[in-house]
Amino acid sequence: MPTYIETNDETKPAGNRARSLGDDDIREFKRTIRERLATDHNFKADETGDTQIGYHKQVTFIEAANIGTGATGLPILGAQTVSGKPELTYTDEDNNDVQITSNGFAPVRVGEVQTIAGVKTFSSSPIVPTPTTDMQAATKKYGDDTFPVKAAVNSRITVLATSQVVGTSNISTNSGTYATISEMTTTFTTYGTKMFVKFSAPFNAGGNAASGNIRLKIDGTVKITTFAGANSVYGGPYFSEISWLETGLTPGSHTVLIEWAWVSGGDSLYQSGTTHGPRVLTCIDLD
Repeated sequence: MPTYIETNDETKPAGNRARSLGDDDIREFKRTIRERLATDHNFKADETGDTQIGYHKQVTFIEAANIGTGATGLPILGAQTVSGKPELTYTDEDNNDVQITSNGFAPVRVGEVQTIAGVKTFSSSPIVPTPTTDMQAATKKYGDDTFPVKAAVNSRITVLATSQVVGTSNISTNSGTYATISEMTTTFTTYGTKMFVKFSAPFNAGGNAASGNIRLKIDGTVKITTFAGANSVYGGPYFSEISWLETGLTPGSHTVLIEWAWVSGGDSLYQSGTTHGPRVLTCIDLD
């Protein structure tokens, strides 16, 4: 707080004071004014050579719960109490308060280079220019245009189609006519032109060794046929599997299934999903 030598006394000079003593009162009055103005202004007893007399050295505000009411042509600047602390506040002529500082910190300033500490959370995504140097922010469009493959992969993370069906029941066939294996059909949507298909299952025979075939069909077309053998006498079952890469697909819904047929030997060809292990059909969209 400033300390003043002179005390402001508006009763001086007294009406009965001798005129010859009035010069002392005049000088005291000038010192009183100078001391108080010098709190925030450049005011000196000797102004010789100083070209900045009367200019502000600082602006000191007294904290107030409300700095006042703005009026037309009369905005207000002051220290208004916010959360128990004085904050620099501007009140416009429509009496709208604009808080300029917060907890001792000034806001981000337009057109200036600043180092900004702390975590800033944006309610809306900021818009930035195209980056030209290291460590500059980039827009999503810039990343998508510059790294299209990565962008395509990222955009597909949530839509990479994977379909898997599992059969656990015990089933058999002794027919030489192909039929769909129980629970080995799936219909799913692809987003590109490539699909990987894998089927695996253990097969066993009833009685002597039996042999059969399994085949993959996609949208009603046979893609591959392979052997499915079984030998219950000599320690079966035996695993059979199909791995297939389908290309040239039209994006959309596709039906994938596995068929089987008994060929010879034994009394039947078995797939004991509960006893020996499940049969599994998996499809993956690769584009």
